[in-house]
Amino acid sequence: MKIFLALIATLYGQIIRTRIFFYEKGLFKIRKLPARVISIGNITVGGTQKTPLVKAIAEEAISRNLKVCILTRGYGRLNPEEQVVVSDGINIISDIKKSGDEPFELALSLGGKAVIICNKNRYEAGLFAYRNYQPDLYLLDDGFQHLQLARDCNIVCIDASDPLTNASLLPAGRLREELSSLKRATVIALTRTETVINPTADFQTIKRFAPDALIFPIRSKISRLIKLPELFDKANLDNYNLNDSGAGSMAPTTSPKEESETPEKKIFAFCGIGNPQGFFSNLTDAGFEIAGKMIFGDHHWYTEQDLFEILENAGNLPVVTTIKDAVRLKDFVEARNFFAAMLEIEIAEEQKFYSNIFDNLSS
Repeated sequence: MKIFLALIATLYGQIIRTRIFFYEKGLFKIRKLPARVISIGNITVGGTQKTPLVKAIAEEAISRNLKVCILTRGYGRLNPEEQVVVSDGINIISDIKKSGDEPFELALSLGGKAVIICNKNRYEAGLFAYRNYQPDLYLLDDGFQHLQLARDCNIVCIDASDPLTNASLLPAGRLREELSSLKRATVIALTRTETVINPTADFQTIKRFAPDALIFPIRSKISRLIKLPELFDKANLDNYNLNDSGAGSMAPTTSPKEESETPEKKIFAFCGIGNPQGFFSNLTDAGFEIAGKMIFGDHHWYTEQDLFEILENAGNLPVVTTIKDAVRLKDFVEARNFFAAMLEIEIAEEQKFYSNIFDNLSS
């Protein structure tokens, strides 16, 4: 089986190299949108915390009075051929099944303040957005391999907890393309550095393939939990904050909550994301004791049977999941004792990170 996978990986690599060559030589057309473009993507499959970084960059752009449009394919949505406007820059105007989980999560986390459009043809979506919303900036979600669209800044997320050493191409490994493709990167976001003793271990490998790219370590942490009903009311998104006294202690920032709504330190956790162990590590780092857990496939659509099994396994324990999973539980919003963990990222040299991105856009 390993030999077979290696042979397929070799063929896949040749196809990828040929495709890149055609774009580099102008044999395949690269199109340019009528506003600046920042691409945030991966060179590997699996979760690299790209979505929290897209959110952070969108928030920074909005704070700079830029009108933001996020262009995304929207994996796992009901009709992948249909263009869907998830949010119009003011309100969320689509539902999760039409948009897919990650675009809906972004819309919810940003409070509808960014235009978000799902379309596998990002150029077509970008032109539509310009005609209807006049954005100052496009964020190309999962755009590193989307070579047909020109970009002004190319950010690649690499998971520090999953070193690139000896990484192989799909399907033998997790690389979407060879490491030599990192030469296209402007910025490398080295995520989940809190999980490793030496977060610079990948620096040498990255610098060998991307000598001109700036590398920024990024840490992640769970900052607050929110009950499912409140999650879908964006006005209440900040109601629950982890305070300094440790995990399981929740401090409401608006109105007081009943003690019965406050989760204990011991919890049951579940998720269906690209890197489930990363989520469990974040919970442990926040001081929670995971008494039980369940793992589903990435982008898994939850059913009543799934909910029954989760509740049966959890017993009387509070149940905690990710925001990405929580939005897929919208049909079960009244589920008792369910909390979504709000993940935040901390960018090393944050001012330099944003200056490098936004100052170059205006040059």
